Amino acid sequence: MQLNVPTLIVAGVYVLLLVALLMFLAWRSGRREPTLGYLSLTLFLGVVATVLGALRSMSDTLRFDYNLERLMGEADRALYEAKAAGRNCVRVAG
Repeated sequence: MQLNVPTLIVAGVYVLLLVALLMFLAWRSGRREPTLGYLSLTLFLGVVATVLGALRSMSDTLRFDYNLERLMGEADRALYEAKAAGRNCVRVAG
């Protein structure tokens, strides 16, 4: 089983954001306990840092200088190879 790193980052950001929002709402509705406010602020900063770090590391892998003709040719070739291999077969790309 392979884990997709961008998916894990999105899930982590979602959980951090949800917990930060819940802490903020608890701080606002309660006795204004400073600890809840500090924890909420820290979690929001964690969300921002995670998103900025992910965008920084993804900038090297996101390139938009691909050749569309070459890409479509490779996809077409792979499709015909899969069709020639028959049904119910699994191949590992590499």
